[in-house]
Amino acid sequence: MSRIENLAKAVVDVGGGFISDKYSAVSEVYGIVERDNKPEFVQILKIRGSRADPHRHSIYSNEVIGSGTTRILGVKESYAHVKSLLKRQALSGMDILSIQDHNVVDADKERREFETKNEMYEGKTFMSCEYDVMVPGQKSVHVGVWGLDYPFQENVRITQKDVRGLHYKLSRAKARGVDNFRKVCDQEGLIAVLNHPTWITTPKNPLSGEDLDKVSDVFDYLEINGDCQKENLFTLELALEKGKTLVAGSDLHNLRLSKVFTETIRPVNNAAEFLRAVRDGEVAIGNISSLPSVADSPIDVLRSNFNGTRLDMYNDIYRGIGNYLLRDWKNKRKLVTVATFGALMGGGYLLYAPLMVLPVLATAWLMFTFPIKYGFSEKAAVAERTHRLYMDYQDFKLRKNIQSMNGMDEEEVHERTQMLEEIVKQKKEQFINTHFRSPRRPWEAVAETLFPKELKPDYDFSKRIEGLDEQQ
Repeated sequence: MSRIENLAKAVVDVGGGFISDKYSAVSEVYGIVERDNKPEFVQILKIRGSRADPHRHSIYSNEVIGSGTTRILGVKESYAHVKSLLKRQALSGMDILSIQDHNVVDADKERREFETKNEMYEGKTFMSCEYDVMVPGQKSVHVGVWGLDYPFQENVRITQKDVRGLHYKLSRAKARGVDNFRKVCDQEGLIAVLNHPTWITTPKNPLSGEDLDKVSDVFDYLEINGDCQKENLFTLELALEKGKTLVAGSDLHNLRLSKVFTETIRPVNNAAEFLRAVRDGEVAIGNISSLPSVADSPIDVLRSNFNGTRLDMYNDIYRGIGNYLLRDWKNKRKLVTVATFGALMGGGYLLYAPLMVLPVLATAWLMFTFPIKYGFSEKAAVAERTHRLYMDYQDFKLRKNIQSMNGMDEEEVHERTQMLEEIVKQKKEQFINTHFRSPRRPWEAVAETLFPKELKPDYDFSKRIEGLDEQQ
C-alpha cells in the first residue's frame, strides 16, 4: 500500500488559476487523515500528475435538453463534434482525453480515428458513457462508467465491437436498479461514478434522503461536477462522511474549455495507467479557473471558460446557433419552433430580409442566455432541497438508533434527540452558508474555510508523515 493511500481517506486538490503552460502547473494536494477519531486536513505534497476531464458530451448525446425553453426549441444536449471536443480538451491542458455521451457509445469510432491521426495521443484516450440508472419511484440517477474500452484493469484495449457488446449489457442492467448495475460493472472491471449526486432530478420530484443515502453507498466514486457550484460542497461532505473517492468532470455540452479535472498523484503514460490510478484511489480533483455565480450577469456566465476573449466566445456561440439551425431537421420540436416564428412574422414579411434578424436574435437569446441562467438557479434549488432531505433522513436514522438503545428512558432520549437536532442545524449552516460564500473560487473557498491556518501550504508536513508512519 502506498504512502498516499495510508495517509488519505480522500484527496482534495485546491490548486487554482488558469493553466497557460500545462507542463509547469503544480497542484497542492490535501489529504484527510484521522487522529483521535477526528478528521484533520494536511497538505500531503505538491504534484504535477496527469489530468483528464472524463465528463464531456459530443454531438452523439442527442437527447433534448431538459430545461423549459430549450425543450420547446428542441435544442439537443450537444452539437460538439468528437474531434473538435478532443482537441478542446487538449487545449484545456488535459493529458488524457475522453468522451462521455448520454446512453450511447457512438463516438467510439471517431475517437479511435482521432488517435490514429494524432500520434501524440495514441493510447491516451478512453471511452466512457453516462447511464440513466433506475431507482425506486420512477426516478433515475446518472452514473458515469469510465474506460469501457479498458475493462479488467488491463493495458490491452478491447475492440469497438466488444465495447458495443459491453454497452448493450450495461443498457439492460440500468433498468434493473443501481445494485444490479454496480454488480455488472464489477463483473466487467469497470469504474462506476455517481455523477452530480446533489443534482439528480427536478425540484418537484427530488431524490429522497433515504434513496440518496442508499445510492451513494452503492458507488465508490462521487463526482465533483463542473456544471455545479456550491452544490459540490454537499458532494464533498457526502464523500468525507462515507469514505468515497472524489473525481471531477466538467459535464460540458459544448466546446468550452474544461472547468474541472481529475488528476493522478503521479504522471501516467496512457489511458490504461490513468484508469488504474483511479481504481487505486490515487487521484485528486482540481479546477482550472473560477466558475460563474448564479448572481453573475448573463454575459459573464457565457464568457466563463471560453478561449478567453469576447470574440472567441462569440465564435463559439455563433457555431452553436449554426449547428442548431443547419442540423437535425427531423426534430419535430425544431420544426414547430421555426413554423411558429414564421407565423409570428407573417408570410409577406418573411421576404423582407432585415426582419429575419429578429427571430434569429430571439432564438440566440433563448438558447444561450436564459437556459444557462435558469439552469444554474434550478440546480441550486435541487441541491438545496436534496441536501435538506438527506440531512433530515440522517437525523431520522439517529433518532431511531437512540430509541433502540437499551436502558434509556424517554427523558434521556428527548435530550439526546435535541442535541442531535442542534448538531444537524449547525452542520447545515456550516456547509451551506459559511463554507461557500465565494462561489467564484470554489476550491479556494474550501481551503480557506476547512483547512486550519497551521496546516496551510507552509506547514512542515514531513514531521507529520513520520509521526503517522510510526503510529502505523
